[in-house]
Amino acid sequence: MAFAFIFPLLIILPAASLAQTELGSEDDFTVLGTDGTAADPDAEIKGFTVFGSTQASYPGAVVGPGNVVVNGVLAVSSGAYFVGNATFTSAGKIFINDGSTGQMLRRNAAGHLEWTDSAALGDDLGSHVATTTLNMSAFDITGVSTISASGIYINKYGVIQTVGAGLGSCPVC
Repeated sequence: MAFAFIFPLLIILPAASLAQTELGSEDDFTVLGTDGTAADPDAEIKGFTVFGSTQASYPGAVVGPGNVVVNGVLAVSSGAYFVGNATFTSAGKIFINDGSTGQMLRRNAAGHLEWTDSAALGDDLGSHVATTTLNMSAFDITGVSTISASGIYINKYGVIQTVGAGLGSCPVC
């Protein structure tokens, strides 16, 4: 009987007086809307939201309106779109179920990630101008057909020619 008297009073109270109101449901909570729109969704959860057990603080999360913490496993079956950054505590926390050992992810022309064998990338030496001294650390250079350098030319047979006059000179080196 007292509820019948208080209920009409609750309706006329301004929305601000209902701040800090909590809604609880044990076992199941179902929203049956099927015709929600962007402007009028079937379910709206505004403010800072925690799914799972609450805790004193949430490392890495900003406690603020619109932010969500999931304490547990989040499984998404139909895709996800991230506008902002996604942060992981380490690279070892990122799991991708396909690919093979030794493969690397690369971005293709369409913008998608795809697996590639690291051997397919080559030695990455290419054709370039050195900006520092090449130090082979006592390792040989093998499989060379021709070596040319300023003032000296060595062909694949080991014949050495130098710039200038004299035996073995090469006027066009």
